[in-house]
Amino acid sequence: MDTQIVPTALCTTGKIADLHGIRRATVLAAVHSGRIPALSVEANNGRPMFLINPVDADRLWGARHKAKTAA
Repeated sequence: MDTQIVPTALCTTGKIADLHGIRRATVLAAVHSGRIPALSVEANNGRPMFLINPVDADRLWGARHKAKTAA
């Protein structure tokens, strides 16, 4: 089986929340519980932030929440 690598821009927790019509706190809870993988990086202000692959967010929230934002 061939594995295809698709380059994807990583998104902040706020952007993921906006895309899926959910609260940022819900995204952070999913990161902290291990339900969605995230890269922890240091923001410009020195505070930690998480970057998430939107494909992973689609797998977790895709059909249920994107339908709300499409209406």
